Amino acid sequence: MNSTDMMKQKIINDYMSLIDLNNINNIDYKKIEQELSLALNEKPAVKLIYEDDTLLNEDGKPDKKISKLKTIEIYYTYNDNTGLKFAKKSFIIA
Repeated sequence: MNSTDMMKQKIINDYMSLIDLNNINNIDYKKIEQELSLALNEKPAVKLIYEDDTLLNEDGKPDKKISKLKTIEIYYTYNDNTGLKFAKKSFIIA
Protein backbone atom coordinates (compact mmCIF):
# COMPACT_ATOMS: atom_id res chain seq x y z
CA MET A 1 0.00 0.00 0.00
CA ASN A 2 1.49 3.31 -1.03
CA SER A 3 0.81 6.86 0.14
CA THR A 4 -1.70 7.62 -2.65
CA ASP A 5 -3.75 4.55 -1.77
CA MET A 6 -3.65 5.40 1.94
CA MET A 7 -4.70 9.00 1.22
CA LYS A 8 -7.66 7.86 -0.91
CA GLN A 9 -8.73 5.33 1.74
CA LYS A 10 -8.65 8.08 4.37
CA ILE A 11 -10.75 10.39 2.18
CA ILE A 12 -13.29 7.62 1.60
CA ASN A 13 -13.39 6.68 5.30
CA ASP A 14 -13.81 10.31 6.34
CA TYR A 15 -16.61 10.80 3.83
CA MET A 16 -18.44 7.61 4.82
CA SER A 17 -18.24 8.57 8.48
CA LEU A 18 -20.47 11.54 7.62
CA ILE A 19 -23.21 9.34 6.14
CA ASP A 20 -25.98 8.17 8.47
CA LEU A 21 -25.85 4.42 7.85
CA ASN A 22 -28.74 3.90 10.29
CA ASN A 23 -31.05 5.72 7.89
CA ILE A 24 -30.39 3.69 4.75
CA ASN A 25 -33.49 4.99 2.95
CA ASN A 26 -31.68 8.29 2.34
CA ILE A 27 -28.51 6.77 0.84
CA ASP A 28 -28.04 7.90 -2.75
CA TYR A 29 -25.18 6.22 -4.62
CA LYS A 30 -25.10 8.97 -7.27
CA LYS A 31 -24.57 11.60 -4.57
CA ILE A 32 -21.78 9.49 -3.03
CA GLU A 33 -20.12 9.15 -6.46
CA GLN A 34 -20.42 12.87 -7.17
CA GLU A 35 -19.09 14.08 -3.82
CA LEU A 36 -16.24 11.56 -3.71
CA SER A 37 -15.24 12.44 -7.26
CA LEU A 38 -14.54 16.00 -6.11
CA ALA A 39 -12.35 14.78 -3.24
CA LEU A 40 -10.56 11.95 -5.11
CA ASN A 41 -10.12 13.68 -8.50
CA GLU A 42 -11.68 10.63 -10.14
CA LYS A 43 -15.18 9.22 -10.35
CA PRO A 44 -15.30 6.14 -8.13
CA ALA A 45 -17.76 3.32 -8.69
CA VAL A 46 -20.26 2.82 -5.89
CA LYS A 47 -22.05 -0.50 -5.52
CA LEU A 48 -24.95 -1.05 -3.13
CA ILE A 49 -25.42 -4.71 -2.22
CA TYR A 50 -28.83 -5.79 -0.96
CA GLU A 51 -29.97 -8.98 0.71
CA ASP A 52 -33.41 -10.13 -0.38
CA ASP A 53 -35.79 -11.95 1.93
CA THR A 54 -39.31 -13.20 1.40
CA LEU A 55 -42.05 -13.05 4.02
CA LEU A 56 -44.35 -16.03 3.54
CA ASN A 57 -47.99 -15.70 4.52
CA GLU A 58 -49.99 -18.72 5.64
CA ASP A 59 -53.34 -16.98 5.22
CA GLY A 60 -53.31 -16.97 1.41
CA LYS A 61 -52.15 -13.39 0.97
CA PRO A 62 -49.34 -12.78 -1.53
CA ASP A 63 -45.76 -13.21 -0.33
CA LYS A 64 -43.88 -10.04 0.55
CA LYS A 65 -40.35 -9.43 -0.74
CA ILE A 66 -38.05 -7.37 1.52
CA SER A 67 -34.70 -5.94 0.39
CA LYS A 68 -32.21 -4.83 3.01
CA LEU A 69 -28.99 -2.92 2.29
CA LYS A 70 -26.05 -5.00 3.52
CA THR A 71 -22.89 -3.47 2.05
CA ILE A 72 -21.64 -0.35 0.28
CA GLU A 73 -18.58 -0.95 -1.89
CA ILE A 74 -16.48 1.88 -3.34
CA TYR A 75 -14.03 1.12 -6.17
CA TYR A 76 -11.20 3.53 -6.99
CA THR A 77 -7.76 3.65 -8.65
CA TYR A 78 -4.27 4.67 -7.61
CA ASN A 79 -0.76 4.58 -9.10
CA ASP A 80 2.24 2.76 -7.68
CA ASN A 81 5.67 1.70 -9.00
CA THR A 82 4.16 -0.86 -11.37
CA GLY A 83 1.39 1.34 -12.77
CA LEU A 84 -2.33 1.80 -12.31
CA LYS A 85 -4.00 -0.32 -9.60
CA PHE A 86 -7.63 -0.84 -8.66
CA ALA A 87 -8.84 -1.04 -5.07
CA LYS A 88 -12.07 -1.44 -3.13
CA LYS A 89 -13.35 -0.25 0.25
CA SER A 90 -16.36 -2.03 1.76
CA PHE A 91 -18.68 -0.72 4.44
CA ILE A 92 -20.94 -3.30 6.07
CA ILE A 93 -24.32 -2.04 7.26
CA ALA A 94 -25.24 -3.45 10.65
